[in-house]
Amino acid sequence: RYDELTGLYTRQFFHEYAVQLDHYYPEWQMDAVSLDIDNFHLINELYGKDFGDKVLIRISDLLREILSTMVDGYACRYDREMFYIY
Repeated sequence: RYDELTGLYTRQFFHEYAVQLDHYYPEWQMDAVSLDIDNFHLINELYGKDFGDKVLIRISDLLREILSTMVDGYACRYDREMFYIY
């Protein structure tokens, strides 16, 4: 259910939850945002994987801060350096 590194939802849970929301609340208009960090591998190569993980954790923390101001928003870590916000 949760990504081990970031604590955000996993890709699988994100999709299951979105399908359920769409099923039970089809009248809701929702937007999805994709955040993909281009060339993230360079951070790992230049500064090491531990530093790269800290960057991903910080991004996750910022997403949680932003979502805390919203009523029904949630986010997941979709791939290594990709996040989805719904």
